[in-house]
Amino acid sequence: MKVSMLAESYLPLIGGAELHIYYLTRELLKLNHDIRLFTNTIEDCPSDFPVTRVPWKPSLQGLLNHHQKLTGFCSEANLVHSHYSHRLSAMAVPVCKKLRLPLVLTLHGLGTLDREYYPFFNRLTYKFFRRYSLEAADAIISTSPELTGVAQRFAPKEKVFDIPNGVDTALFAPPRNQARKASSERIVLAVRRLVPKTGIQFLVEAIPGILREAPETRFVIIGDGPLAASLKQRVLELGVNEHVSFRGAIQNEDLTPFFAQADVVVFPSSAESTSLSCLEAMSMQKAVVASAVGAFPGLLGDDERGMLVDLFDSHASNYLPPASLPVEKINALSEAIAGLLGDDARKSRLGRAAREYVVKNHDWGVIAKKTLEVYESVM
Repeated sequence: MKVSMLAESYLPLIGGAELHIYYLTRELLKLNHDIRLFTNTIEDCPSDFPVTRVPWKPSLQGLLNHHQKLTGFCSEANLVHSHYSHRLSAMAVPVCKKLRLPLVLTLHGLGTLDREYYPFFNRLTYKFFRRYSLEAADAIISTSPELTGVAQRFAPKEKVFDIPNGVDTALFAPPRNQARKASSERIVLAVRRLVPKTGIQFLVEAIPGILREAPETRFVIIGDGPLAASLKQRVLELGVNEHVSFRGAIQNEDLTPFFAQADVVVFPSSAESTSLSCLEAMSMQKAVVASAVGAFPGLLGDDERGMLVDLFDSHASNYLPPASLPVEKINALSEAIAGLLGDDARKSRLGRAAREYVVKNHDWGVIAKKTLEVYESVM
């Protein structure tokens, strides 16, 4: 099968959707399908399959040029698979109609979940892209229950398929021979972009409470973003800087040693359509503490594969989190993390259940086969 894959952003930009596209394509190639990618990300990087990089220029002439190039790109395909319900997906609709090709959409956060802090015109265009692309798609793949709810507002249920994000369970596997840490040392890991919605600012506020219960704990924060400077300053103000290490952005394939050393991995997000980092932690058989929003309740269950903490008033994703949380919410996060650090049996139970669940439901080989079933349903 010849598939034209479309994505506004792709590697070398690192994010959940970009890695989703990379791993899905890798598995489809193993199954002898012909995959080509069209993206607006112009920065180049090595690739095992053809990638056409076309910058987006917001003008009438740019729109016409984009339409022409997209039509040529899709002309030899059997099917078009676009990621996000955003600009490129909307542009694919007339192209697919002209070429009489089925259109499959995979939903990630961009374009699907409203971001109230965006300017009014941006929100208006996003709503148009979303409605236009979702109503026209022949099939919609949702990567989380929250996104399924959005898709079913615009398309009949029989067109919406629940296929979660995947993880490379071979790369992100529990180490067989792990170096032993000092007996009293505990490591709390956060792998997050340093932006408001990922909630690292709330983890920082919880650190003093955790240290009161587990004073030998180290906190390792991996990621970069606009909050980096203010988070480092807040760590100094709280007097916990000797316990906190900011490691900056690290390539996805280089994360396994950090997961391997961690006792608890934390995701205090206010918005999470789906979380590749959480899946990687679970695949590494690690105990996870996460906020009870977005995709996390489905991933972790009710104290089955991880711990959920009610940090926010709603379980729906909110890309504009509160500037601060009440003391009782911060204390709840501290208590959940400190409690796990001191309970090795519970950590082991949650980690084993998480690994078993991920291998069964989220291995990329499983995800690719489910995606092919969707392709076949619209051919």
